[in-house]
Formats: sequence, C-alpha cells, structure tokens
Amino acid sequence: MTNANETVPEGVPIDVALSKELLREIDEFAAHHGYENPDAVVAAALARRAKG
Repeated sequence: MTNANETVPEGVPIDVALSKELLREIDEFAAHHGYENPDAVVAAALARRAKG
C-alpha cells in the first residue's frame, strides 16, 4: 500500500476488474463523445480529477 508521503514512480500499473456492463457503457460513451477509445475516456477523467 502507498500513502501520500512515499514517492511513487509515474505509470505504476494496476489491475482492476470492471463489470461487462460498465465496460459497455464506457465504450458507448467514447463512441458518442468523440474519444479515440475507452482508454482515452479514462485518461480524460483522471486528468480532470487531477486538476481539481
């Protein structure tokens, strides 16, 4: 486990399990909102969150 006091290298891989329904919704969102792929949706969400 990591906390805010530790230095973590950028790009740490993680494994997550998402339901098929959620993956389908992400695919549909990407397609309808001009995102290149579902990864781009996630990257945009993370960037928005980082901005505050």
